[in-house]
Parts: sequence; C-alpha cells; structure tokens
Amino acid sequence: MKLKLIQKLHRRIVLDCTGLIVGEQRGRERFMCSIIRELAGHPDNNFAVLTNKSSEVYFRELFGPERCVTVPISGNSRSARVLFQIFLAPVISRLANCRLWIATNLFPAFGFQCQTAAFVHDLMIFQHPESFGIVDRIARQWLIKASVPSFTSIFTVSEFSRSDIVRHFQKRGVRRVFIVPNGAELSLGQPLEAQQELEVLRSLGLKSRQFFLSVLGGKPYKNQLGLKGAAENLLRQGHGDVPVVVVGDAIEVFQRVGHPPNLLPVGVVPDEILGVLYRNARAFVFPTFFEGFGIPVIEAQSIGIPVTCSDLDILREVSGGAALFFDPRSPELIARSMVTLLTDDLLRERLVQEGKANAARYTWHAAAAQLVEACSLLLSVPSKTNPRHTGQAASSTRA
Repeated sequence: MKLKLIQKLHRRIVLDCTGLIVGEQRGRERFMCSIIRELAGHPDNNFAVLTNKSSEVYFRELFGPERCVTVPISGNSRSARVLFQIFLAPVISRLANCRLWIATNLFPAFGFQCQTAAFVHDLMIFQHPESFGIVDRIARQWLIKASVPSFTSIFTVSEFSRSDIVRHFQKRGVRRVFIVPNGAELSLGQPLEAQQELEVLRSLGLKSRQFFLSVLGGKPYKNQLGLKGAAENLLRQGHGDVPVVVVGDAIEVFQRVGHPPNLLPVGVVPDEILGVLYRNARAFVFPTFFEGFGIPVIEAQSIGIPVTCSDLDILREVSGGAALFFDPRSPELIARSMVTLLTDDLLRERLVQEGKANAARYTWHAAAAQLVEACSLLLSVPSKTNPRHTGQAASSTRA
C-alpha cells in the first residue's frame, strides 16, 4: 500500500487537497474545485491529488485512481489534517521525490526537499479583524504569519492581493507571488425553460422581473447595514416597488437587525436558483468594504447585467472599470447609483457590453493555464538555486 502511494506521487506536482470538502459553498472550496477540475483534463498529466475521505469520490472521478491518493482523515478534522501536513507530508514528498507540493490551505511547511507553494486568497484577517472573534482572529493571524514565509512561493487571485501579500511578508521571506485569478461560473448563465424561470421568481415573491440583486456573506465587512440603508432610501424615494434581493449568509444579519419591506434576504440558494436571479435582475449591487477578488462582479458581468459596486481598488481591477462605483460608507450614494441603473438605459447598455467583454477574460480554463505556467516557471529553477534556499530575493511574478 505504501509503495502504491509513493508510485502515484512519484515525480509529480502534488495538489494537497486534504483540507477541502467538495460541495461546500465557501469561496475557497469553489475556487479550488473549479481550478482542479480544469487541471484534471489538462494535457500535462504531471499533477496528482492528495485528498481526504470526504472528497475521495470526487477527485478519483476527475483524476482516476492512478493519480489520486486518499489520506485516512476526514476533511472536517482540522487538527488531524494539520498534523498530517506538518509531520507526514514532508516525509511523503521526500520518499516520492515530488517535484512541487501545492497546498490548498495554510500550514507551516518545513522539512520539504521539493519546492512548495500555497494559495492565499487575501489578507482580510489583517484588514478587517473585527469580522472575527478574538480567538479565531488570533489563531488565523498566527497561522498566516507562521505559514506564508515557509513556502517557496504563493499563489493569489488578484494584483491587489499580490501587492498586499508582498507588502506584509517581503521582509519575512516571501520571494514569489503568482496570480491565478477566479473564473466566472458559466453554468449560471444557462437559462431554464421560460416557465421554470417564472416559477422560481414567483416562489421568491418576485411578481415582476424588476429587482436588484446582491450576493453578500454574513461578516461585517460585507456591509449589510449599508445595503439596508440604501433600501430604506429607495423606499423613501418612491422606488419601493423594486425589491432588493440578497443571496447569502447576510440573511442572518438582517434577521437580527431587521430590514425594510423592499429588501428580500433569501439566504444561501443552489446555483440553479442563483442563476435565475442573475439572469433576471435589473442590476447587481455590491456594497462590500473589502474583497480579495470579488467574484460576484464578474459573474454578473458574464451574464449581462450592469454592476454598481464599492469604489475599491480591487473592484476597479476585477471589473475592468465596467461598473458604476459608489462610496460604501454612504447608503445615500449606494441608493443613488441603484436609481441611476434603474433609469438610465444608455448607461445600462454600455455597462452590459463592457462588462461582458471584461468577464470574458476570467475563465476557469484560463486560470488553470496560468497555474500550469506558474508551475513550469517554478520547476525551471533547480532546488539548489531556489531563491527561498539561497536567500536571493526574486521579484513577485504574475503568471
């Protein structure tokens, strides 16, 4: 059994997915599953995957049994997974003479003889620590500080996040940061039969197709109160007949603090329902205070609805400027931008066309290709001359 494990990983690029639970709707899981799905069909079959028991079936179907190794731990067992990654993963990598070990979650990576890389989507824990409980905050900040400098390279999702990581960790030893962006989920744009779409809208209390859509989580940095204030402004201005539909964990906040009748929180919904809402919304509104990428923006653009969002560097980068921007601290300005997209048809059409062109840049196929290119660049540097080992600083890199 041990020999088989070593053979499957021998001289391969190992995708360490022991911390991933397939099917969860968190951004990290969706991102990694989408990237890995593309890698499974890539002509370069140097990739092998290490998975937990919970996700074994999914990855075996993608990669086949010859390139998939299952670790006898549950994806929910964080302590077991971290112990495995710290103590056993380096031993396995040496025995299998792995070429590159790519972690999909952070842990202090010591003892590896091959090159190592990890995905860090953003440093939000340092930008908005108030969004976490004190114990969780301390643990997450310690883990990032201990882990990031221990890897040869880092993968992240945007130029904004790359700059943030370099700024925080260059003095601690981070040498290379590669950008592997998100992609738009194309299935969200595939319509159901007309009658089915109408039934979904009616089941949510949407009698007409005139509504705003927002996708927000439950953390304070998502600015649920700003959207609530904007909905109240719309009500006062006589636009209360155009509801603001909110998908995601923000429903928990609105249930606690209350909301005006024109704001409709529906909670987490399946992708099929989310697609119906995207396709039929008048406009998409995104009042967040912070993002590492902001995937709902390109999802909305790819489907063809105009976007109004917070005036943040990251959202200007990801949207390609094809959006209407507002100060997220001002509910009045959020509401004003929403009314503009409700009434200005010429602006709406321009943003729709520019948004589609921008979103076309972000596909999972392109993201996987960028990851493959980054891996090729890393493997072109012999271990003995690796900047991480020699102490020579290498400039941060965009793949």
